Amino acid sequence: MDHDAVARPLGLGAWREVSRTGALPGDPDPDSTAAGLIRRWYQHLAVAIDVPMERLPPGEDRLPELVRAWLDLARRTEPVRRHVALTSGPRASAEAERQARLLAGLLAEDLALMGAPAPLRSARDLLAELATVAAAEDAAGRVLRDARRSLLGAETAPRPHLLARLARILQRPATA
Repeated sequence: MDHDAVARPLGLGAWREVSRTGALPGDPDPDSTAAGLIRRWYQHLAVAIDVPMERLPPGEDRLPELVRAWLDLARRTEPVRRHVALTSGPRASAEAERQARLLAGLLAEDLALMGAPAPLRSARDLLAELATVAAAEDAAGRVLRDARRSLLGAETAPRPHLLARLARILQRPATA
């Protein structure tokens, strides 16, 4: 399927609505296949990304919370993407690809709301980079935790935080 076949809606909140409702063009049977399960998983995540942002008081710097929320989202979506790639048929794989495009649209929308518009392709690249960072951070955290427990019996140092690096990634100029 051509990636441009699903046209980007013009309204600012349209990507969130499409992701939440699962109203995707060209899918005649949305709930009875693996594609439906994948869709529901991503719908849950699309709603979950809004929760931390809605708790922030107006006027507060949203970039650190936005980075935390998207890092958490990437952490939860990467195992699903990997599983679909390894085990699913063409329809479920296509649905995972559509949902990844919707998530990239959400990220582009969040960046635009913060005054940093980015093309959809750049948002997809950033989402992939966030997934890589999340996986590396999780792996490093497990190694450090195990080492601290075996050597010291307890964790004595705070876990390194990648917010500064991710904030720089978000502030980079978008690429076409």
